[in-house]
Amino acid sequence: MAFKNQLPNKAIVVGLDHHNTLGLIRSLGESGVVVVAVIFDDSKPFVGRSKYVKECYSCESSETSLLATLMNLKCEYKPVIIPSCDLAVMLLNRIESQLKEHFYTDHFSGFDVAFYANKKNIIDIAVENGVKTPKTFVFSKTEQEDGSTYQIASNIDCFPLIVKPTISASSSKELIFTASDASQLQSKLAQLPSGDYLIQELITIDEEYGIQGIVHNQSDTVIVPAIIRKIRTSISAPGSTTYAEISEKNISFDLEPLKKMLLAIGFSGIFDLEFMRSGNDYYLIEINFRNGAYGYAYTKYGYNLALEWYKTCIRKSVDQREAKHHNTMMLINETADFAHVKKGNVNIFAWLIQLLKSKVKMLWNVKDLGPFFAKIIKK
Repeated sequence: MAFKNQLPNKAIVVGLDHHNTLGLIRSLGESGVVVVAVIFDDSKPFVGRSKYVKECYSCESSETSLLATLMNLKCEYKPVIIPSCDLAVMLLNRIESQLKEHFYTDHFSGFDVAFYANKKNIIDIAVENGVKTPKTFVFSKTEQEDGSTYQIASNIDCFPLIVKPTISASSSKELIFTASDASQLQSKLAQLPSGDYLIQELITIDEEYGIQGIVHNQSDTVIVPAIIRKIRTSISAPGSTTYAEISEKNISFDLEPLKKMLLAIGFSGIFDLEFMRSGNDYYLIEINFRNGAYGYAYTKYGYNLALEWYKTCIRKSVDQREAKHHNTMMLINETADFAHVKKGNVNIFAWLIQLLKSKVKMLWNVKDLGPFFAKIIKK
């Protein structure tokens, strides 16, 4: 069903063949927005099978290819571009000056994407605004370095640790590892390719949270309709949510330092934050300048982030109403979460009950079955 006073502008969703992209497509399409999908490096994306996609294009993950694809689109009214992955945010930001006359580019303009893609810079601005982060060290490795450079391990006294690249990339999860002592850390650092890495204290996690919302820097507005409390995360992609609850009742800590941090960055758009609780303390783990995989859960909960941001770009004002739902809802990434059943972490019967009780499923949607069957066949 289309929203009242439907705007004729198309929404162009740019990203990978992933749940992030599908969530945006469904959130916009269900509200009557005409959706165009531009997918990187995949000629037959499963998200393109959504009934809400009116046009679907594939392009190389390069500035030149993306610019050519976008400029060739035929749109009667100025369309809104919404990125659904980190790579899309980065590429779009680099070509924003060539796009802004023809598209609404609010989501990737006005702030230094390359600077904040570096996790160390995020940590610095978080600390400046009163947001807690784990103790962090920076390690730079070059191919010419010998074993003596790894003596950094002997100067660290907060084990266990987690090591990850300072800049997210499509392959970065392969370079994330933990170390329980200095000897193990030194050994694993030696195996890393050249680059810059964060070495962070691995804090005992009592609970993990995900926060998605909208920040509109021009009006000093930050909206957080609800918070995700993670119950299970991906076996193959640690940290990614596979089973969780969404509720405004999960907002049990002070969001003001977080809002100050987001406004200080200068970003406007949909954001995705990862937090964790250890005892009575809450720590920022990661921030992404785009929606997360479970963004569609907010739509089902009663606050359609994608739609509200789309309207904000055109009308230049953000709707600060509250979410309509108010009750706790369960969400599940059914294909990824089933790995817990296969590994024996969850009983199959208990999992099936959880599946049936989950109001939000990342893939299965009785009103939009195309992506489900395309994904299953593709696998």
